[in-house]
Amino acid sequence: MNDKKKILVVDDNPQSVEMITVLLEDIGFEVAKAFSGEAALCVIRLENPDIVLLDLNLPGIDGLGVCEKIKNDPELKDIPVIMVTGERSGEAFEGAMKKRADRFINKPVDFDYLMRAVEELLAE
Repeated sequence: MNDKKKILVVDDNPQSVEMITVLLEDIGFEVAKAFSGEAALCVIRLENPDIVLLDLNLPGIDGLGVCEKIKNDPELKDIPVIMVTGERSGEAFEGAMKKRADRFINKPVDFDYLMRAVEELLAE
């Protein structure tokens, strides 16, 4: 039985996705990937991740729209969502919180901070 926790990494920048994937896999997580909001919603249903790391700025449905769809879906609403963005505005943070994101992390990602957030959310 595989008890690895699965994290979905969603970002339209393949280099960002790869960097986070390598770090997460190195410490024992299974990683699924998506590069757009629409793809993220499909992968969530197929892969059933334990956590979603979701970039705010995505082509098509943006991160806020994806977060809203996750949190409004009875089957998905309990999946923790960590919004990850390079935007530093209070509006970005407020928007993420209104969509019920569980955490908000700025880019460049502080990996230690990210891992503390992941561990806290998995423990809940």
